[in-house]
Amino acid sequence: MIRRRDVLGLCYALILGVLLGLANIYLGLKLGFTVGVALLTVFALAGSNHLLLFINQRWSGFSKIEYACYQSLASAMSYGAGTVLATAFAAIVMAKQMPDHPWLIALWLSAICGLGSLVAFSIREKMLANYSFPSGRVAGESVLHILQGRSVRQFFVVFSLSGLWTLIKSLTGWIPEVFLSIRQFGFSSSPMLWGLGAILGMRTCLSMFLGGILAFVLLPYALGAESEKTIQWMSVSAMVVASVGELLMQSLRRKRVEQSETDYSPRSLYVWLPFVLVIAAVSLAIFRISWQLLLIAILAIPAFALVSTRVTGETDVVPTGALGKLSLLLFGLIPGLGSGAMVGTAILAGTSAASSDFMTDLRCGDMLSCPPIRQLRYQLVGAVVGPFIFVPIVWYALMSRYELGGPEFPAPAAQIWLDVWALTRDVGLSDPKISFALGWGALVGCVGMAFSQFHVLKKWMPSIVPMAFAVFLDPVTLLTLLAGAIMGRLMGRRIWDTAIAMVAGESIFIWFSFPFLG
Repeated sequence: MIRRRDVLGLCYALILGVLLGLANIYLGLKLGFTVGVALLTVFALAGSNHLLLFINQRWSGFSKIEYACYQSLASAMSYGAGTVLATAFAAIVMAKQMPDHPWLIALWLSAICGLGSLVAFSIREKMLANYSFPSGRVAGESVLHILQGRSVRQFFVVFSLSGLWTLIKSLTGWIPEVFLSIRQFGFSSSPMLWGLGAILGMRTCLSMFLGGILAFVLLPYALGAESEKTIQWMSVSAMVVASVGELLMQSLRRKRVEQSETDYSPRSLYVWLPFVLVIAAVSLAIFRISWQLLLIAILAIPAFALVSTRVTGETDVVPTGALGKLSLLLFGLIPGLGSGAMVGTAILAGTSAASSDFMTDLRCGDMLSCPPIRQLRYQLVGAVVGPFIFVPIVWYALMSRYELGGPEFPAPAAQIWLDVWALTRDVGLSDPKISFALGWGALVGCVGMAFSQFHVLKKWMPSIVPMAFAVFLDPVTLLTLLAGAIMGRLMGRRIWDTAIAMVAGESIFIWFSFPFLG
């Protein structure tokens, strides 16, 4: 029997998902990036709790499990679909390859996001056991703060100060002299980066810092000034090989354990098959890509989703841009597949983004003791409903009014994907720069994966995935994260509440400044 409070919570989560999805589409087309909404969803739900309590004194508030479920639904609606629309979809439109079938394309995108969620669910045990997924961890801790009242005053004081600082800095550009002097030494004045460094920990931040030294100092000196693209391909190759290799090694070492009925995991063919069939049918009938490209894209989905969740678990950043470039290279360099490369990339980018988003939500749900199968149901509802709202109603209306790539919506991320797509059509696998980068990157990934299997060395060796991912960050960010990690190591558990509040404050208040950004 459906209770009134369940209907109320479900409607509120749907409305929240629509609003956050619109914001993510705007951000992606205007500024070139999208953001996770785990923290914002949690605080929005907390705010609605207080409002409902003010209206009705008998309101008991959302439980821990309801927080996790509604957060998954809103996040699935806003992030997976918003990321694909602002990157791959925008690139397809700018390449003049978008067909005029909005409802079928919405169905296609729903299947992509749903399949990505199922992939994440099937590997959740290994991922959650080995990686922290900081945003989900912070969201779960924030719910516990709200519900249990632990260190509420300290948490909300730091949260408010971080948010106020973010608004002042974003809207006015005013930074006090003391912070300007900090920036002169290469550190950022962003509270989120300092807090995130403390949450990520010393090993991850030090690995990224060492990767930054290689990417920005040593490798350009050894390879020459025009080596930026080569280094990026090398890092993507290393991330893919290391992530897939580590999962295979973990699977070989793991003892086979039968699952109980309460730990049901939807890995069976009959659960995945409908999503795969929808993706295949629409791709062939509407986008008219070759069946060879479609087969390669579907077979590559687990590997790309694994790499995406692996990187997100350690760095808290979804590597959509890096994996999009890799998939464009994969499709563009195989003879006869170049014309549909952007559609194949949309499939891989969408499933990877949805997988990383759901794994972050699962971390939050794990901390709140939410049954994973229940969280999956809410995630699938959001993944299916979101595209049917955003594609026919928002996306096609937007395309009819504005030109993507113009001054209103420059779509910088999609423009980069178009440039890579154009590059792959003009080169082959025999290109020495690309083959050199991919080969050396694969070798580095194999070596890093091999060292990670020895527990004695693992404690002291840098982690290869965040080390390779440092290529896509800037030196100031890397140095600030390392400083935050050192701060966290020196202060121990005392810094935990403060670090969470610093991340939550900037992550949430930055939304209020987005409409005023150029």
